[in-house]
Amino acid sequence: MNFIKKILHSFYPKLFYLIVFLIPSQLAYHFWPQYSFVYGLRIDYLSVAVYLTDILIFVYIIFFFLNNKKKIIFNKESTVSLFAFIIFIIINIFYSKQKELSFFKWIKILEYLVFSFTVSKNKFLTNNKIYKTFCYSVLFFGMIGLLQVIRGSTLGGLFYFLGERSFSFVTPGISLLNIFNLSFLKPYSTFSHPNSFAGYLLAVFVYLWFWKTKNNKNIYLKYLTIFFICILLLLTFSMGALFSLFIVLISSFFSLFSKLKRIKYISLLIIVTSVLLPIISVFLLRYKNSFSDSVTERLLLSEMSGQMFKSNFVLGVGLNNFISYLPSLEALRVPFWFLQPVHNIFLLFTVETGLVGIGIFFLGFNKYINYLIQNNKKVFIYILLSIFMTGFFDHYWLTLQQNMLLMFLFLGLSKNKQTK
Repeated sequence: MNFIKKILHSFYPKLFYLIVFLIPSQLAYHFWPQYSFVYGLRIDYLSVAVYLTDILIFVYIIFFFLNNKKKIIFNKESTVSLFAFIIFIIINIFYSKQKELSFFKWIKILEYLVFSFTVSKNKFLTNNKIYKTFCYSVLFFGMIGLLQVIRGSTLGGLFYFLGERSFSFVTPGISLLNIFNLSFLKPYSTFSHPNSFAGYLLAVFVYLWFWKTKNNKNIYLKYLTIFFICILLLLTFSMGALFSLFIVLISSFFSLFSKLKRIKYISLLIIVTSVLLPIISVFLLRYKNSFSDSVTERLLLSEMSGQMFKSNFVLGVGLNNFISYLPSLEALRVPFWFLQPVHNIFLLFTVETGLVGIGIFFLGFNKYINYLIQNNKKVFIYILLSIFMTGFFDHYWLTLQQNMLLMFLFLGLSKNKQTK
């Protein structure tokens, strides 16, 4: 028995750092049930996928409870809150258009919440090891993205087993960067889109930016990784991520948010503006000829969100049901290329979970950010701000494996007493 405990204590911390390193990977096995097809097309967002990182997280959670089964105590408030949350989940699934879609998405959310909880209670974590693991991960997966830009296509071979997809700069619909009338493939690395990759890089950049180390090797590693991230972010040309990076750097240099409560109010403004986007979009679409096609597409999806919300404003259309609900908006004649989530995480969550869901989120957000402010968790407040700003322009923090996993990992780290 002691031998088994020694193995658990030895392997358990290493498993955590392996998960952190492999966050950018997207190796998965996809299942394609009937409800994952819309207009006869397979929609990635609607497939049931089991990722390598899911398996590692499952093992990690089991090891955690084997190590801590007698130490976990839930207070009355936490138990009541958890029970109420589970009841809401059941109701949201029951009233969903596609119950299976909602069920599997909630399973994913619960998986990440449990993972986040185990990370918050992990006593084996050390700050420098976490930072260094992120550096090695960014340098490795970032190099894959950089080589894709240089080569003009994906690398293939062994990188397929990390989730790299096969394409080149002539593949229809691929994201290209145009410089002086020359087209370059944007870096995808092992992500499904450069914007998703940029969101990951941005959040890790903020985390590393606040790394305080006196070790010369660590200092070199930190600034090498930060420099590499900046190059990759420029190559992704993700305007949301670049704008967020600019705000983080300016506010850090000039101490614009010396009073951390200001970030709370900015975050609240982002949430409120997001929920009001359908109304704003209807007005802006009167001048749609003044916008690019990508902006117009985002505005139209926001308008469609308003249509959904009108008929399902209490409980929403069901988590992960946005795309499957789109074809029912016959008055708007939804074309197949619109089969994607609205590009705003707060509006998406509001439409899918209704006023009840966004109300629960608001209560949780208020409690969480007050905790960060009271404990002076500055780095995680800035990470939260960067997620909120990029989440205003895109949906990947709620829809894609790597970004969701990173977000919940930071949630757990922010509540761990071992991390600063």
